[in-house]
Amino acid sequence: MASSKIIYGVDRSAFPGPDAMAWLQKKNPKIRFACFYLAPAPGHADPSWMGQRSDLAQKGWGFLPTYVGLQAHVKQNGANIPNPNLSAARGTADGTDACHLMTNAGFAVGSVVYLDLEEGDVPSGAYQAYILAWMAAVKAHSFVPAIYCPGGAAPWARRYARIVWLAAPENLDGQGHAISTVLDPQHLPASSAAGGPIAAQFLWEIEFSGLTQPADGGHGPRFDLNTGLAVDPSDYACVDDALNDLAAPGAAPMVDWSAVAASNALDEFKAFSRLDVGPAPAGAPAAAPSSPTSDPHCGPATAAADRLMPRDKVALDLAEARLAEAFLVTAVDPGLTEADFAEASATTVAAAPGAIKFAAVHWPKKDMDAPDYHHLASSRVLPLPADGVAVAAEFDLTVADIELVLAANRMDPVGFDDTVALAIRGARLGRLADPRPPLDIEDVAATPLTETRPDHRDFKCLIGFYRRVGNAAARSFSLFTASTVLNPKYVEDWFLYANGRQPSGEGNVLPTGCYVYRVGAHNSPHAGPVKPALRLTDSSNLHLDGSVTVIRTKNDECYGVDDVWCKTIPADNVHCSFQTVSVAGWGAPFSSAGCMTIRGQMTPTDQWAKAQAIMNRLGQDKRCDLALVTGRDLAIAAQLRVTGLAGDPASVQSELGRLRPGSQGDEVTRLQKKLGLDETGYFGGVLKKTLVDEQAKRGLPIDGIYSPALDQSFGWNVFA
Repeated sequence: MASSKIIYGVDRSAFPGPDAMAWLQKKNPKIRFACFYLAPAPGHADPSWMGQRSDLAQKGWGFLPTYVGLQAHVKQNGANIPNPNLSAARGTADGTDACHLMTNAGFAVGSVVYLDLEEGDVPSGAYQAYILAWMAAVKAHSFVPAIYCPGGAAPWARRYARIVWLAAPENLDGQGHAISTVLDPQHLPASSAAGGPIAAQFLWEIEFSGLTQPADGGHGPRFDLNTGLAVDPSDYACVDDALNDLAAPGAAPMVDWSAVAASNALDEFKAFSRLDVGPAPAGAPAAAPSSPTSDPHCGPATAAADRLMPRDKVALDLAEARLAEAFLVTAVDPGLTEADFAEASATTVAAAPGAIKFAAVHWPKKDMDAPDYHHLASSRVLPLPADGVAVAAEFDLTVADIELVLAANRMDPVGFDDTVALAIRGARLGRLADPRPPLDIEDVAATPLTETRPDHRDFKCLIGFYRRVGNAAARSFSLFTASTVLNPKYVEDWFLYANGRQPSGEGNVLPTGCYVYRVGAHNSPHAGPVKPALRLTDSSNLHLDGSVTVIRTKNDECYGVDDVWCKTIPADNVHCSFQTVSVAGWGAPFSSAGCMTIRGQMTPTDQWAKAQAIMNRLGQDKRCDLALVTGRDLAIAAQLRVTGLAGDPASVQSELGRLRPGSQGDEVTRLQKKLGLDETGYFGGVLKKTLVDEQAKRGLPIDGIYSPALDQSFGWNVFA
């Protein structure tokens, strides 16, 4: 149980022997727990503590079971370099190993195990993936993960692990070396560490007067001294009791400012967000001021500046996860009405031939008239036919082509464990002549694709995942048959609503760009939560839904360069298609009012089952940015590579150099300045909306994509 009195603990790499442990206990009964090193572990080979737990526990000792895993850096030629072995997969393996060692040492399921982080910097990149995967594996084996770390990493650790053991030595010299001292075990000093960590290691490399010990590695016969809140930090009930005591009435409150910020951000989000269908409820914020591309049916929006969260923000912390989970309980995302769900469940074969339902719904015939293709219609390396109507064409997609498109668009997607999502609008797998093109492909560095165009009625897109690891030679991608556009039912649904022919409506297309997503859920009405799924997320708050600028159509049932652009919260998530054959009431085999859908049913089946397997490996609440490009973007990149022009900056800039959602850098800042916006260097929904308005005011085709040709037309020299 917890104790209000001072509790001490000792830490020594090698087991000091039963006599020394008995001597410490006799000299000072307040010395109650000891660090218990699990071994062999990656950072601790000495197994001398293993096998000691039973005898020590019988004598009243508590424990800090510690697993010394991989560290952020390793030595190479005398210098510290990032550890090349860090990955989520290694974290999972080491977390599993820690649990096996806990069992072998005699710790019961449900015990707390501490991961040793020796470095004081905030974990980032692969190290953060390693730690979070280690913790997930420990939870999966029914143990409780905790963290040991220096003070610099403690704020991060407290956000992701409730239980933290803090290294806060108070006896360091100016160079950070421990000043060894001899202490009388009967008169130990108190720690100045504030409440919060379950234990604080406050003195390093001390000796106890009267205790003779053999050398402990290079540290001599020395111990590290801790104070703690619990007599047994391995006992979760004991730890939980102690931490709850900190929050008891009369206890000094501990303010978690990151949790406060997350809660405030959610409150602000709720204040202006709602499903943008139907009339605004009483008291709701007014719609955004009218603009050349707006419509009163767009719903309210926020004018908050475009900002992007740090690259090392790749997972929700504990407070954010609680807020996000509570929000999703009541969130209702667009899609699948009760009638839709019943029809989809009953559909087993394709709709019978006959009159085409939703006959007015169509994709632009010419690329010049399609917002995501307009800026590519004048390509010189891959010209369109003279009539401007695209024809299906095949090419070989490589990792280099993906990177060329990302770099040319100033995009730098980030994801947990170096995994990001890749969506390709207008493409299928396989060669043009393939009689039965493959429906998916996994873990490849290159594959043949055939460029197509969406039509709202069939799977004519691809969605998958790209392992964007630091070693370019090790990168790979997986692609699944999918759709990145809404079905005909919802094209018509918002068209009728916007023209006053029905009281509400849904439907939009998410424009190409790079967006922040996270592994979460899609709360489909009547079908229930689809989990895991990729959830469109706010670019600066990973626990909030994303506010972006999407396109809608009011003048006809086709998405063109003369349509409505709404900055809103569309919940354009990535989920299953719910069917694999056409459903008459949808006009397509996928249910989407704007979400991107991967072929397969909810159970899961087909390509959706494979996509969910990847999301499950990443884990809930993990960041997974999504790069949405067209097959033509990638086909042009492939043509530049084949013709040897991929290394020519002028050719790449002319053919592919663009600014659009997700672009970052100085050129974005210059464009924001020209448009009178906050100069954040990130292209988000505000910049997209402002740019389409500027194009409309000038009487230009509206696509919201800033190209070299548009830069020349404006005379702004953004790309100079």
